[in-house]
Amino acid sequence: PAFSCSGCTFSYFARAGNAIKIGKLVYVNAVLILNNSGNTLTANALTITGLPYQSFATSYTNCSSVSWFASTTSYVQVNAGISGSSTAIAIYGNTVASTSSVNTLNGNAILHATNSSQIQVSCVYEAVN
Repeated sequence: PAFSCSGCTFSYFARAGNAIKIGKLVYVNAVLILNNSGNTLTANALTITGLPYQSFATSYTNCSSVSWFASTTSYVQVNAGISGSSTAIAIYGNTVASTSSVNTLNGNAILHATNSSQIQVSCVYEAVN
């Protein structure tokens, strides 16, 4: 797995992921930890790329578990989801002041360039085949 964000560069301390496919169901887990230097973060949407199987075209999946540490903003909730026909996990969240329950998070908001930010996510989704 890897972070993706337009205009961002990432230096990882650790990255790990696994996937198990049973029929069309795919169980995935990923953990990404940034180094405390070498990161450039921008105000563009953050995703986690590298899902091994494309998701079914008409499905949207909310991930069951998301943990985050050392972000630049105080979030009360962080979610993740996989859109139809995708191989990436989108990151969403909200603060106490949020007026919407689904706000796409920017790289420079959820991650901290010099504080070893970490995101862990677990999802089950339906694959195309």
